Amino acid sequence: MVHDNLPGFRQMRPVQIFDDPAFRGGCGLLAGLAPVFCYRVGGPDRNRARDRVRLHLDVVFCLD
Repeated sequence: MVHDNLPGFRQMRPVQIFDDPAFRGGCGLLAGLAPVFCYRVGGPDRNRARDRVRLHLDVVFCLD
C-alpha cells in the first residue's frame, strides 16, 4: 500500500540497475498505483533507460 502523501520515487543509480531482477520486480509492484517513478539518467544511457521502462508500461515513469 502506498501512502496518500507519497507523490513518487526518485532513482539516481546507473541504468544497469534495471538489469537487476529484484529491482525489476520492485518496479512491477508499482503497477496500478499512483506514484511516479522519476529516474535521472545521463545522455549516453537515455535510450537504454527508455527501453527498460518500456518493460513496465503499467508504471508511470519520468525520465529526467
